[in-house]
Amino acid sequence: MSDLLIDHLELDSKFLRSIALSRDLRSAESLDSYLITSAVLTVLRQIGGALNSGSAQRAWKILGPYGSGKSALGLLLARLLEGKDSSLAIYQQLKEVSSEVADLFLPGQNRFALSITGSRSSFGDALAQSVLEALEYLPKGRGATELKRQLDLKGQTYRDKPLNAAIGILLGDFVALTKAGGHCGVLLLIDELGKFIEHAALNPELGDLMSLQQIAEAASHPTDDGLLVFAMLHQHFDAYAKGVGRTLSDEWHKVSARFDDVPFDEPVERYAHFAAHALGAKPIITDSKPIQNQAREFYRLSTKYNFFRKTAESQLFSQAELLYPLHPAALASLAVISKRFGQSERSFHAFMRGHEVGALRDFANRTKTSFESWYRLPELYDYLSVGIGLRFRDLEAERRWDFARSVIDRGAAELTELQIELLKAIAVIELIAQSLHVIASPEVLRFALLKDKGELQVIISALTDLECKAILVSRQATGDYVFAVSQAINIEALYRETQKHTDDELMFKGIAQSLSGKSVIASRHYQQTGTLRSVRVIAGTPEEVKKSVGDYRQHDGCIGLMFVDASMPEQIAAARGIASGIKDVAALTAIVQVGANERSALIEYSRWVLVNDQVKSRFLDPWTERHVETQLGAAREQVARLVLALLNHQVQGSSSFTYWHRGKAVQGSESMNLSQAASWLFDSVYKSAPVIHNELINKEKPSSAITLARQRLFELLEKKGGEELLGITDYPPERLLYVSLLQSTKLHRKRGEHWELVAPDKESPAGIQKVWQALDDLLLTDQQVTFAQVTDRLARPPLGVRNGPASIWCVTYLLMNKETCAIFERGSLVLELTPEHLQRMFRSPQTFAFRRFDIASERKALIQDYIAALGGVGIQVGLDASYLDAARELIRWYSRLPQYSQESMRLASHTKALRDVIKRATDPVALLALDIPRVLTGVKGREGDGFVAMLTESLTELGTAFRCLQDEVSLSMAQAFSITGTLKALRAQLQEECADAAGALVEADLKAFIMRCADITLTDDKWLDSIASVVVQRPLDIWTDAQAPLFADKVHDLCGRYKRWLRVAMPRGEFERQAQRFVSVTLTLPSGEEAAMLLASDKETKQVADGLLKELTKQVSGDLKMAASALAQALLQLQQGSNAVDGKELTNEQRTAG
Repeated sequence: MSDLLIDHLELDSKFLRSIALSRDLRSAESLDSYLITSAVLTVLRQIGGALNSGSAQRAWKILGPYGSGKSALGLLLARLLEGKDSSLAIYQQLKEVSSEVADLFLPGQNRFALSITGSRSSFGDALAQSVLEALEYLPKGRGATELKRQLDLKGQTYRDKPLNAAIGILLGDFVALTKAGGHCGVLLLIDELGKFIEHAALNPELGDLMSLQQIAEAASHPTDDGLLVFAMLHQHFDAYAKGVGRTLSDEWHKVSARFDDVPFDEPVERYAHFAAHALGAKPIITDSKPIQNQAREFYRLSTKYNFFRKTAESQLFSQAELLYPLHPAALASLAVISKRFGQSERSFHAFMRGHEVGALRDFANRTKTSFESWYRLPELYDYLSVGIGLRFRDLEAERRWDFARSVIDRGAAELTELQIELLKAIAVIELIAQSLHVIASPEVLRFALLKDKGELQVIISALTDLECKAILVSRQATGDYVFAVSQAINIEALYRETQKHTDDELMFKGIAQSLSGKSVIASRHYQQTGTLRSVRVIAGTPEEVKKSVGDYRQHDGCIGLMFVDASMPEQIAAARGIASGIKDVAALTAIVQVGANERSALIEYSRWVLVNDQVKSRFLDPWTERHVETQLGAAREQVARLVLALLNHQVQGSSSFTYWHRGKAVQGSESMNLSQAASWLFDSVYKSAPVIHNELINKEKPSSAITLARQRLFELLEKKGGEELLGITDYPPERLLYVSLLQSTKLHRKRGEHWELVAPDKESPAGIQKVWQALDDLLLTDQQVTFAQVTDRLARPPLGVRNGPASIWCVTYLLMNKETCAIFERGSLVLELTPEHLQRMFRSPQTFAFRRFDIASERKALIQDYIAALGGVGIQVGLDASYLDAARELIRWYSRLPQYSQESMRLASHTKALRDVIKRATDPVALLALDIPRVLTGVKGREGDGFVAMLTESLTELGTAFRCLQDEVSLSMAQAFSITGTLKALRAQLQEECADAAGALVEADLKAFIMRCADITLTDDKWLDSIASVVVQRPLDIWTDAQAPLFADKVHDLCGRYKRWLRVAMPRGEFERQAQRFVSVTLTLPSGEEAAMLLASDKETKQVADGLLKELTKQVSGDLKMAASALAQALLQLQQGSNAVDGKELTNEQRTAG
């Protein structure tokens, strides 16, 4: 019989083929060689338990490293849930391993499996394509044909809607189709979801977020279990985005939270099972006593050196000969390296059964069977350095590996065989040290190289020689050796400097640094209320916690963890005294007793933090920084593993601790982890919090898209408030806001034939009832309350409503109570709430204030007085009007008055006083009940007049002030042109006289004035405004009191210039129509000069002339010559008064007429 190992091992290759869901989902043989492990059972137990408990959570994301078997696990779930005959074999295997878990997946469920494999493409497109392909496995029928017809892959639509917006509808139709075909529902498997996330991060505008949210919501329907979803990823959502240089918005993190986390990763110890299964050692090996003894001793010692855990796989290790010829150090190292740097089980199984140089098959082909023949770390190093390549994600680890390879390659001729083996073993240990916490001490290296105890000193000498040659460096703190990469000596010196600090000082520094800035999400509270709240974790000494416990920063509360030494009762007693004295309502405290292991981990972490600070301050090379960051990360992981496990009550033998709230111990809190404690805190503080399942709006600062959707929502309420869903047919963001905040709360419901806003009643959810009660209590007061104060009040306990929903509910409250709610912007009453007001209100909440008035307490008699007085000036107010209605109409009427009326002082004193109180009004009740009666009651000289009469008179005078000004302007025009009669007669006469003359004028101002006078295209009001603008360069409605006399003077001057122009132009016979109304008189002065006068002639002047002539004839006793002489003397005296003014103008007029 051959002595070669290869002849005594099976090493078949049927496990080399990996699972691809797109290929193997319908294959009956794809799970023939599947091995159900404890990690698989843990996942099945979690998922099966949720399904059997009737939980509404039916969407999971399975997280595990590359190649950890997630795809095969998904295929296993599909087999167990489809319950076909082809699944009986795997079900029987599960029943043999764990009948308890098998009972959670009873045969005959008949759930249809649908798979999608991730790619850099739109998720909606991939799902649609998968649905079309799956239709081939369902019965043909009208439903399938209709679905195909409605699904347009080229146009990327379903039912004429974009795919990403219609994913929920598409899946719902597909589930209904499978149920019609005899299935109980659909299992959706999303493999490599991370690729879709990468595509979404690069193309956020395509709406993949909405697709995943719809899927998660469909799978979490409280009554419909037709859809289950399993998504497979190897890291969290944001890590994929970072990998392509992007970040994900908060909405993505909330979508991620809709999927329950299912961690899946095989521990290192389970790889021993895989190895035993793959090796298939024959009896010549398993029955060999030397091999049995040697193998069992090696695997017993492996737990001492941290290659395996003591409690894991004890049964297998009692038959360790099944693992021959794998040395435990090599087996554990290979498991870790394949997970961190390769393809996990795929690379592991490739090593076990493949034909690569240096792999197990190659080793077995050239090695004889013997208890001394083992595959050790040096052999593993040879395989890793020449065989498959390692995929480093850590640049520091890659640098150290390359350094080790170069040293070993260069030193092959100069170093001893033992030293080469030592370097190879140390190189491999450095790859796994972070994961297994293995150190390359002389004792560990002796074990890894199969050396006797007597050779330990030889190993130490060899290591010392390597240190002298600057190949290795020893670390005094841990007693191990590492490669002397350029920065290692400096780092070691810095590390030694940290020993100057005491252990207590380092421990508390480690606590503060490891937990500083840590926030904890109240997960259960979030699931129940829909509001994401977090606590700030404050950790340190009891005194430090006491100082900082009230500082929540950006969080909703805090948890103060007071760390004390478990061996010092006096510290524990002092901490209890501090805990009982903290009364903050949103704070919890706890006394954490630290044991020896946790203390050691915190001290080590604190040392590396100090080293890291020194490295960054000294600006060393980036490789050095990466090395220190790696060590710091390892120490941080150790702290997380020990300290956080302690906080989550996962450390066996550790003393439990109780949370304290407002100075009292919380009953039953001994078993709470941090998240559960945070949920208890917020459940207690926010007892009346309404349920809001909408992460897009349920936040302090909604995104710009949601802000815009909020604006559109109120516009729809205004325009289509009487329609179901406000007339929304698609799925825009405003529909999500409407459904979650108005429809689900029954604030918008059907009354009769129409939908309308309705205040909460007994049928409404309790949360919204309490919100409305808080708004009533806040606004039904004697003081104005700002919008900022309203949202702040709703945010405080016991409601805890975020700004997003609070702003929508507050505006909805105002719309419901617009008849009784007054809105003020910067102190001024808002007559009508417009979209522009809403934009400003959301942008500057402190500038808007509200007040609601109690109609029952208003003085009805006084309101009736106002209704009567306002009706007298044309202001219509309903008979059942309130103070607010009357004030709004009064202020609206006042705001429409011209500026002249609002500022003129040519009013009665009581009218001016009324105008002032209206102008300064900020409170409708105070305006009508106090201010107006005060200024109109007991007016001096009007004591007998009633309030209604005085108010009517004042309003009438104020309302007609501008009309009086127009009449005054009209009168000034009539007097200047010497025309009597109405405004209509004045305009007709001016048009007749001035239309022809305007074109002959040269002076610009006079010509403009005459042209405006002759304009018949304007209404009377606009004609007066036009005349006013050209005369005093100011529209009539914004005149001040000084403009009226100024206008009269300027019009008189312009008319005088026009008449003098006519006097010169008329003798030429060009203006016969104008001459019919004027008489021209020429006088010869004593100096011999001639002077002319142009006088208006009309019926009134003719009557005066007739009377004057009759009287004059009497005085001169009929002497006509004397009468003519007297008239001439009178005209001469009248004319001499204007000679000085006329001299210059006469010259101009002569030039114009000539």
